[in-house]
Amino acid sequence: MNAGDVARRLRYAGYSFEPNRMGKHFWVEPQTGRRLSEDHAFALVCEEERRLLTEAGWERVEIEGEAHWRRPDTGRLYPPGPAVDVLRTQERRS
Repeated sequence: MNAGDVARRLRYAGYSFEPNRMGKHFWVEPQTGRRLSEDHAFALVCEEERRLLTEAGWERVEIEGEAHWRRPDTGRLYPPGPAVDVLRTQERRS
């Protein structure tokens, strides 16, 4: 996954980017205001996305060592980021 996709998913989850004067990159967690490294923040976002997809009935499928998600109404497979995008689009339409 490229850096742009990571940043997009963090922003979509409500995190805000906050670099410091030392050149380190931090993301501010929306619920707590804690400053987290990008890796830590992204791990939390991925965990939350997994929870959302599972609760919505999506099934996690491993293909050649990579996780994909099966959409419950169509059976179509999506990588994690696009799966969450589809789920959120569905929720907005409901």
